[in-house]
Amino acid sequence: MMRTNLLLWCLLFFPVLFVSCDEEEDGNVRKKFNIEELRTNRAAWDKLNLQNYTYEYSNSGYSYSGIASRIKVDVSNGNEVVPTALVENGIQDADQFVIDSLFAQIEAKYTNDLLHEETGEVYLKEIKVLYDENYFYPKEIHYIMHMPEEMVGIWNMHQYIKAFDSKD
Repeated sequence: MMRTNLLLWCLLFFPVLFVSCDEEEDGNVRKKFNIEELRTNRAAWDKLNLQNYTYEYSNSGYSYSGIASRIKVDVSNGNEVVPTALVENGIQDADQFVIDSLFAQIEAKYTNDLLHEETGEVYLKEIKVLYDENYFYPKEIHYIMHMPEEMVGIWNMHQYIKAFDSKD
């Protein structure tokens, strides 16, 4: 009988230990993300010190402008960035499509969730990043948001880098 009670207690109590909540006691929201992987890939990208390359950047989903971008980016001499709009609506979030800015943006969103501070209900739940195996830049970035049920709409943000070509 004692064994049965202990087993029953364990079956009921231990699952509670593994249930996680989104908000910690200090009010900070816990996000799923591997920050060390980001830092490792950022360091590897920086070490390459590429000076001349092109790529296509695009985004979809929620953005501050509400308009998706699709841009060809040409980088020369390491810091001369020339964007060209590939779709009619032009270039949105102009400072956010440079690879160095993307690394910084990911880390900033991980460490400081401004939407949560503003609303208390909307917050970044998870960041998923896929890195290029040869050049280490983030080729796909997915920001997954937590939204209250009564808020309708597309709130997740996705960013992509394709057709990367190094001229170095």
